[in-house]
Amino acid sequence: LSRQERALQWRRDQVLDVAERVFARKGFHEATMQEIAREAEYATGTLYTIFESKDALFAAVIERRLPEIARHLRNAAMEANLPRERLERVVRAFFDF
Repeated sequence: LSRQERALQWRRDQVLDVAERVFARKGFHEATMQEIAREAEYATGTLYTIFESKDALFAAVIERRLPEIARHLRNAAMEANLPRERLERVVRAFFDF
């Protein structure tokens, strides 16, 4: 990667870290791009050059965590023998996560 691409990736990762904390604290609907930008120490417009919308930012946060979520659900499913019990554990694990 070029220096510029590395810098963009670093900013993107920094914003994702902050956004994850804000979404966890306030929920998707209550979190704002302005608040995320402020906590990341960027102008709101800068945030929109990295992510086109709050939906895109939230999707990127979830996408980054997908391997961890999948591992968590797989572990929960392996704790049960019966199909119904597995499903119940996976649903519970999803909401606990």
